[in-house]
Amino acid sequence: VITVPNALSIPENATVDTTITNSITVSDADVGAFGDATLQLLSVTKAGATIAAPFKLVQIGTSATYELQVATPLDRDDVHGNQLLVTLQATDTGGRTTNQTFPVAINDVNDNEPVFFEASYSGFIDEGTTVGREVPQLSIGFEDLDTANGNFVFSLEGTTAGFPFVANETSTRIPKELIFKTTGDLDFETTPQYNFTVALTDDSFTIRVNVTITVNPLDDEAPAISRGLATADVDEDAASGSVVATGF
Repeated sequence: VITVPNALSIPENATVDTTITNSITVSDADVGAFGDATLQLLSVTKAGATIAAPFKLVQIGTSATYELQVATPLDRDDVHGNQLLVTLQATDTGGRTTNQTFPVAINDVNDNEPVFFEASYSGFIDEGTTVGREVPQLSIGFEDLDTANGNFVFSLEGTTAGFPFVANETSTRIPKELIFKTTGDLDFETTPQYNFTVALTDDSFTIRVNVTITVNPLDDEAPAISRGLATADVDEDAASGSVVATGF
């Protein structure tokens, strides 16, 4: 009989030789010469497929108690997933065998920085664009390989009072993106360009990327005469092309 504790788990960043449990036991109902049994790790599977075992079974002295330990580095995100099935085999001195399979959960650790897909981002939008419009062709894509710890908080740095944009995280696009919408008036003559930084933080890491939004000028200003009503005199016999007045 193989006895294994319930609900075994190990963090994915556990070092080699870390003990998962030291309470695995093996026993045999027979007495005498056939009452002794030994235990070995038979296999480890992930999603039904046998993999190289990242665990090892270590007997405690000469007792019938064993430790399950980490044998190789674990990686929940790319290699081992969130659960592995371990099969042990007990063999008595008469050659009879018994197998038992049990799960070991691989707990996620926030060991990957989130990443932006580009080194910097830029977008263009016409001045006079109505409030609530999305900045065209400006979406800041990002991802985190950590499955359970991929929670993000973003902020804008380097903006000033009256900054006329708001950033929103998309919920329907995969990978995730930040988009920007207008919240105020855009005037090329006042502010032709906005330069700022997006900071993205998960539970352990913060990354930053520079963003530029350029305001496109439009022909939205009528020409103006700098002087008000003015008068000028000219001789009645002045030749064609004579200067009547200057300075307008």
